[in-house]
Amino acid sequence: MTETNVWRRCSTCRKDLAYKSGYYRCSVSTCNKKRTALYFCSVPCWDAHRAEANHRDAWAEEETAPTEEEWAEQRNATTRKASPKAKSGPAAKPPMVPPTPQGKVKTEVLVVASRFNAYVSQRSRYKTTESVLYPLSDHLREVCDEGVAAALRSERRTLMDRDLAPLFEGQDTGGEPESEKQVLVVVTRLKAYVKASSGMNTAESAVVVLSEHLRYLARRAIQEAGRANRTILLDRDVTAVLTGGRGEG
Repeated sequence: MTETNVWRRCSTCRKDLAYKSGYYRCSVSTCNKKRTALYFCSVPCWDAHRAEANHRDAWAEEETAPTEEEWAEQRNATTRKASPKAKSGPAAKPPMVPPTPQGKVKTEVLVVASRFNAYVSQRSRYKTTESVLYPLSDHLREVCDEGVAAALRSERRTLMDRDLAPLFEGQDTGGEPESEKQVLVVVTRLKAYVKASSGMNTAESAVVVLSEHLRYLARRAIQEAGRANRTILLDRDVTAVLTGGRGEG
């Protein structure tokens, strides 16, 4: 399957989900939140998630992915909804025309693996599997989409820290000195995603906020692994944090 035919990836096995293909969603509402929605290529993959999330009363719901044209229209509708309406009166300022998305949206890994792994090791001596990078990257894309909507409401064409910070209210900063904090985001890929999906630019301040958020998620995932008596971070730990569930050993 070519990259351009990919709509989503299975949240369990990371298999590509093509446009117009069948897939499954979890019936539990917390697994279908906008920024943390999960998608499964098969019932066994959903069943693996059900066991990890400790769902007691849940089932797999069969769905069909949109066509590429339908998906583009959905994204455009979100952009139009986020755009501010013109004020009435002679002095009303015309609404900003949203920038045009540029290019194909790629579902690449957006986390610097070596730095993320080093941070986890520094905080816990735990090891990290490559699989954690996929749900984290999907989450970053969802977060950026919401940040873009906030920027449009403020009539800006650049994604900034102020657009993202409200999404992360209440998260602790870990207590590390600012001088020791590294950028954990693959900057070129993140900026390319935002540009391709929305036509907007991305400020360096947004990258800093997203890196801080990744450190927060790492600390929470470490706690999940510890509760399961493991010394290795798995994707199920990250998924549990993002969905508010609880991973298993």
